[in-house]
Amino acid sequence: MRSQNKICAGLILMIFAIILYSALHNVENLYIFHNFGENLFFGIYKNFQSHAIRILKRLPFFSFVKNHLVDLLWFLSFSLIFSAIFSVAKKTRFAVLILLACLSEFSQLFYENLGTFDILDLLCYFSIAVVFLVV
Repeated sequence: MRSQNKICAGLILMIFAIILYSALHNVENLYIFHNFGENLFFGIYKNFQSHAIRILKRLPFFSFVKNHLVDLLWFLSFSLIFSAIFSVAKKTRFAVLILLACLSEFSQLFYENLGTFDILDLLCYFSIAVVFLVV
């Protein structure tokens, strides 16, 4: 896959992850949304979000989508963009991706606003990194 295609795919996945996260999670506690509480748009968004969650909760895979898919999309998009920008050896790329994934996930143990630490996420990150090592 060419570098431009990897970057485009990575950005599309990142945008989808942001939209999905915003639709399924309470973003009021995130620092970036801290000043939006009084905004009319934020009220409309919260109404849309509660409606979307009410519908999506009926799906059998809702828990996976809410708790893991956003993290997987983030890591996959980061991996695509990283591999497009940095042309390093596959083993180095694997090591960097695993290191950043671990740093990201373990930071959630200390900073609650970043998310919830989860071993399953680490295993999924490792699987994605292995795919990038093999391909």
